[in-house]
Amino acid sequence: MARKNIVLLGGGGHCKSCIEVIESTCMYNITGFFDDDETQILPGFPYQRLGNQSFLPDFVSPDTDFLVAVGQIKTALLRKRLFTLISQNKGSHATVISPFSIVSSRSSVGEGSIIHHQVIVNANSLIGKNAILNNKSLIEHDCVVGDHCHISTGAVLNGGCNIGNEVFVGSNSVLIQGISVASRVVIGAGSVVTTNITEPGVYVGNPAQKINNRKMRLYA
Repeated sequence: MARKNIVLLGGGGHCKSCIEVIESTCMYNITGFFDDDETQILPGFPYQRLGNQSFLPDFVSPDTDFLVAVGQIKTALLRKRLFTLISQNKGSHATVISPFSIVSSRSSVGEGSIIHHQVIVNANSLIGKNAILNNKSLIEHDCVVGDHCHISTGAVLNGGCNIGNEVFVGSNSVLIQGISVASRVVIGAGSVVTTNITEPGVYVGNPAQKINNRKMRLYA
C-alpha cells in the first residue's frame, strides 16, 4: 500500500518524538512541518520548515494527513487551536499508533491522536481526539480519556477511570481505579489521585491536592 504524506504542526521538542513514532509505523512520508518561528530547525532530522500556519491550505489534499506536533503541559489551548485549524481547512487528521505499543482491538483512538512507544491501552477504553499518550503510559480497561489530553510518560490510569477534556496527567502519576477527573485539570508528576477531581486546577502530591496558581510553575 502506498504511503500517505503527513505534515506536522509545530517544530519543537515534541515534534521530534512524534517523528520517531511516525517513522516507526512505515505508513507516512513526512513532508515537513509548520512553525511560526522562521529560524526553527530540527537538528539531526531531514525535515524542513514549510512556513507558518497560513500555508496549511496549500497542502490539503486527499493523499495528505496532518498532525498537531506541539506538546502540552499547562494548557491545551494551542493544541486545540491547531487541531481546529486543520478541520476548518478541511484537512485530514492523522491517527498515529506506534507499532511498539499495545492497543486493544476492543478500544478506540480518536482522530488526531498519537500513541507513543510502549504504551498499553487495554480493553474497552476510549481515547478522544487530539490526545497524546506518551511513552510507557498505561491506560487500563474501561477508561475514558477526553479530547485534547496529554497522558505523560509512565503515567498509570487504572481500570474505569474517566478523564475530561484538556487534561494533563504528569509523568509517573497514578490514578486509582474508578477515578473521575474534571476537564482542564493539571496533575503534577508523581502524584497519586485517590479521590475524584471535580473542578479545574493544578493537583499534586500523594494523595493529590489542589494548589494555588502561584505554585503551578513548579510542577508544570
